Amino acid sequence: MRRILEAIDLYLWKVVAITTGVVVLSMVGLSFTQVVMRLLFNAGLLWADSVLTHLVLWLALLGGTLATREGRQISIDLLTRIPNPKVRTLFRWLGGVFTVIVCFLLARGSIAFLDMQQDIGGFLTATKVPSWWAAVILPAGFSLIAVQVLLNLALGRTDGFDTEITQTEEAEIEQHSTEAES
Repeated sequence: MRRILEAIDLYLWKVVAITTGVVVLSMVGLSFTQVVMRLLFNAGLLWADSVLTHLVLWLALLGGTLATREGRQISIDLLTRIPNPKVRTLFRWLGGVFTVIVCFLLARGSIAFLDMQQDIGGFLTATKVPSWWAAVILPAGFSLIAVQVLLNLALGRTDGFDTEITQTEEAEIEQHSTEAES
């Protein structure tokens, strides 16, 4: 079972990393084209700014998925910095479960948002592309993050890279606790 989860994890990472690369290259290419057209021809692509705005959202959610795989996502880690390793692991597990629940709720809300966007209709500026297509990343991105958290938990990756307590931090914790006792 572990091999299957590791294969899924690796495949997911590759797909998200490649997609993120394509999004970044698209953003750079489109931005460069806009700058050149405005400087040389005093004109630009009417739809480019709208597409770039949506690509930033894609980049944020795909990047969030990649960061989650490495345990480098934004988190409130006060309770995960407890010196006791068992308690720290428990809080990281609880944090992971909480993250999955929040991502599920956000994905569900995003699907409702997409339904509304489809009902309203509309297109990206000066294109024939329905505007809701650009927002598909919302439920997809939150679902990807939730799946990645579940994979991390299943594969035993509960220790984030940045949340390990160093000896200096442990000494500071002990110092503060002794100061609090006196």
